Amino acid sequence: MVFHLKKEGFSVIRVLLSILFIMASAKFMIPLPFHPVPITAQLIAVYFVGLVLSPMESFVAVLGYVVSGICGLPVFCGGAWGSPGSGYLVGMIIAAPVIGILLKRGFSSITSCIGGCAIVHLGGCVWLAKFGSPFSFVVAVGMTPFLAINALKIAVVCGGLFLYKKIKQKKAD
Repeated sequence: MVFHLKKEGFSVIRVLLSILFIMASAKFMIPLPFHPVPITAQLIAVYFVGLVLSPMESFVAVLGYVVSGICGLPVFCGGAWGSPGSGYLVGMIIAAPVIGILLKRGFSSITSCIGGCAIVHLGGCVWLAKFGSPFSFVVAVGMTPFLAINALKIAVVCGGLFLYKKIKQKKAD
């Protein structure tokens, strides 16, 4: 087996930069008066990481972000691990590589991000349900208020990547 240090080194750098990107994005938040979990830019970063890194790299990047917060770094947007938002973080760990896998299997970037979004919300709703509310109530409170803003986040990421590819293609021509 041949070990390509340059390629592996670049992969490590991309993962580390992605962890920092997710950390920074978590600091852009809008608290909601009716919900313990704020709106953040985290999912924009997770969608982006899932689309541009390999599935394994995106998994390691999001896991690295979550582990950093569990270890005590102040990187989570709305509280510590174990707070109501923790389920969304678990969902993000799974969603990022799933986005990459869907993309590799021929799904569009929009469809891939929608799949990732569903996984994030499933994780969040399951976690919120453990606090004792019925699952139907948790879905109404833990997912429904975020659907429109998440559609906008997906549009921003996918639209931005589309424009980047078009500009890059024009420069190559």
